[in-house]
Amino acid sequence: MIHRSVAAALAIAVALAACGQAGGPASTPSAPAIAAAPEIPVAERVTVFFGSDSDFIEGIAEETLQRLGQSLREQPADAITIEGYAEAGGAPGFGAELSERRAIAVGRALAAFGVPSDRMQIVGRGEVEPVALAIEGRRVDVTVRRR
Repeated sequence: MIHRSVAAALAIAVALAACGQAGGPASTPSAPAIAAAPEIPVAERVTVFFGSDSDFIEGIAEETLQRLGQSLREQPADAITIEGYAEAGGAPGFGAELSERRAIAVGRALAAFGVPSDRMQIVGRGEVEPVALAIEGRRVDVTVRRR
């Protein structure tokens, strides 16, 4: 993957070469100027899995959030969406409440690792449709958008 500043420099060099401004006169005097492309947000997703009926963060999930927190301190994000899910089944309303508790737990963990909470949007999505593996429903997805 090319670092964003390197990619921007390459795009500028290509645009200047096309206009004849990077190393001599243009081959055609009427070469159109190339406008800079708008910056496209970069999104990355991190998934944290939970035990059955649990919102407790432990082991590899905690390590994953600690690394994500460090990354977000070094390169702040424009927006962080934290979406909690629960596996289908159980008492009515339990999945919605559990998915929200999971998302809140992840948000609190990231805040404890130094991520500003004002950038976070925390959402409980409730129960997911039955899936091949039950653990797929016991998760929180953290989507980070950077410019």
